[in-house]
Amino acid sequence: MNRYFCYLILVNMMASVVASVPQLLLKDRAEGAIVSIILALITGSIVTYIIAHFFYKFPGKGLPELLQEYAPKWIAVPFLMYLTVG
Repeated sequence: MNRYFCYLILVNMMASVVASVPQLLLKDRAEGAIVSIILALITGSIVTYIIAHFFYKFPGKGLPELLQEYAPKWIAVPFLMYLTVG
C-alpha cells in the first residue's frame, strides 16, 4: 500500500511539472511564483505527512469508516457528501 501512495505522489508531481510549472515560472517570475512553488512544496509535504501518519494509526480503515466510528452521523454524512461533490 505504501508504494502505491508514493506512486500517486510521484505521478502528480511529474504531471504538475510538465503541465503548468514552466508556464508559471516564465510568466510570473517577477511576482513571486518561484517562492510560491517552494512554499507549496514544503506545505504540501507537511500536510501529506500528517495525513499519512494519521491513517497509519488506523490500518485497514479509510475516512468513511473512521468517520462512522468516531464522528456523529450528522457531521459524517454531510462531510462525506461534500467530499463526494467537491
